[in-house]
Amino acid sequence: MTDHATQPRVAYVTAEVDFLDPDPDFDLPDTVAALRAAGFDVEAPRWDDDSVDWASFDLVLVRSTWNYAARRDQFVAWAKAVSTHSRLLNPADVIEDNTDKVYLERLIAAGVPVIPTQVLHPGQDIDWTREPWASAAVIVVKPTVGAGAIGASRNDSRDAAAAAVRAHHAAGNTVLVQPYLNAVDTAGEVAIIVIDGEISHAIKKVPALTVGGHGDPAAAVPITDDLRDVVAQVSAHVPEWDDLLYARVDVVPDGAGGYVLMELELTEPALFFTHDEGSTQRFVDAVVRRLQ
Repeated sequence: MTDHATQPRVAYVTAEVDFLDPDPDFDLPDTVAALRAAGFDVEAPRWDDDSVDWASFDLVLVRSTWNYAARRDQFVAWAKAVSTHSRLLNPADVIEDNTDKVYLERLIAAGVPVIPTQVLHPGQDIDWTREPWASAAVIVVKPTVGAGAIGASRNDSRDAAAAAVRAHHAAGNTVLVQPYLNAVDTAGEVAIIVIDGEISHAIKKVPALTVGGHGDPAAAVPITDDLRDVVAQVSAHVPEWDDLLYARVDVVPDGAGGYVLMELELTEPALFFTHDEGSTQRFVDAVVRRLQ
């Protein structure tokens, strides 16, 4: 690692502009400006730009690398390589685990409240004898490696869901099969943003499979005891929790007064800083602590 005693170098890692448009990284401008104001020399390189000297950075922040899904193996290899030269946040082992949503099986086995999920590898079929799939009116099928609801489908019949599974399997994809929760459209999916282990803020998201968009923010929501409880349950079963610079815990009401986990985003989530005054500075303060 290069020694930058007076002005540490930080990489805010993103993806090509054409991929980000029309969903740009809204966190980037204010975060980069705040990092520079805090005394850092900041650049915003693409993760797949071979001309970047990653060893020249004191800290490499994985932020909006949203095009990794089609090249996950390459992305994981990049993360591991960068870790040999610089400090990577979140860490490479977390990135490798979190970029494949089969991690939900482990959380379910640990007793974390997770939306009912079947993980189907190529050649496996949906088990319609189990609840809630036996009585579900709408079934969601999505690849375990993906971002922004790309490749996800909302299926109104068993035949449609089975066809979606076969199509993904033909492409070599493992899939998640979940009942569609109406609470996504009514109460709304909530993204809880955690910075350096502490809840920072939460926002309600636009439903991706009915209204459209890719998990876009709708509005800020207050942090309730129920939201704190679900974050506590999740964090208790993530061994690397104390090593995380950021986490986003995406939940939806379960209809019984609590919440179930939709996804645990530890790799490249939008953190919706523009929806909470002070959140950008909380993030920058956490970066400062990591480099002290």
